[in-house]
Amino acid sequence: MADYYVRATGGSDGNSGLTFALGWATIPYAITNTTSNDRVFLCSDVSNKFSISTAINNWPYSREWYGADLVDGSPYNGAGRAYIIASVPMSNMCSSAYHSNMLYQDIDFDANSQGSVAFAFPTWTSTMRNNAFVNCSFHGGTADGISLTCTASTANRMHPIYFYDCEIYDNARYGVYNVVSGSVIFNNCAIHHNDSYNYFGTGSSNVIITFETCRIFRSATSSGINLVGNTAMTLINSVIYDNFSHGLEFTTETFRGNIRNSIFANNGGYGITAVSGLNSPWYYGDYNCYYSNTSGAVGTTINGGTAPGTHNITSDPQFTTTTNNSEDFTLLSGSPCLDVGIGFAGGQ
Repeated sequence: MADYYVRATGGSDGNSGLTFALGWATIPYAITNTTSNDRVFLCSDVSNKFSISTAINNWPYSREWYGADLVDGSPYNGAGRAYIIASVPMSNMCSSAYHSNMLYQDIDFDANSQGSVAFAFPTWTSTMRNNAFVNCSFHGGTADGISLTCTASTANRMHPIYFYDCEIYDNARYGVYNVVSGSVIFNNCAIHHNDSYNYFGTGSSNVIITFETCRIFRSATSSGINLVGNTAMTLINSVIYDNFSHGLEFTTETFRGNIRNSIFANNGGYGITAVSGLNSPWYYGDYNCYYSNTSGAVGTTINGGTAPGTHNITSDPQFTTTTNNSEDFTLLSGSPCLDVGIGFAGGQ
């Protein structure tokens, strides 16, 4: 295990890379010249970005990649991000088989209206485990922000992939496109202002999706979340706001969902709807707020059109601000939703 540094300015691939002063200059060189369990500090700032002219298609397994300060190489630790930007049209920012035990922290992946996807996980040949993105952002895709598109019959599972404190926005199609099986977890993430669905997932009973403390808002032409197949979904402590169509849209087969302590407000259709009907004893919903959704709280195929549960709220949740591009979904002190949920001692 060793630490290496890559500098958006001031580095050279002729250096050892072992200190900030002797940092490398390019990410492809770092990919080729590191080994398992190495840590790589990508030293960049918003004014000095790593420019990628071809897809990075061979991120190796068992490495950790950290955004770091361009002045001294110290890791941002959530206080900033390193920036990777596409400079020419290309397929995906990252476009070949991935492996296990990868961490990406404090990195901005900008497809820059050049790449079709800011970050893609395409077909791989072995099960992928323990991959995480922390405080990363994904935007500018001519299609999607994140594409999880494994269709290999030999191995089509993730166990699991985590997104913590991430932002996925301003992509020309979906924020997240998920065609995989396995576990995908979004925690404290914002998925917003994507042209179509903010999250679009095909799936089967092998898919498990979790949204916890997330904000999913303002899809331009579609619903906030679309789920297909026997997808098992948990949605808790989240805000689904002002999406063009429904907040959560479920299509075909059996919906297996646990939805609680969440707010569905100002969506252009229903807060939640099941396009082809609901046929499941596994749907739990309560302690939610449904407010000002154009068609109502839930579609007519869900519980006869009545929101499940006996502890729901239908009043204005009173967010701090809903100004476009300046949204702050913190509840004001007078909010009827404040501290009336369930799931933790003392309420949530």
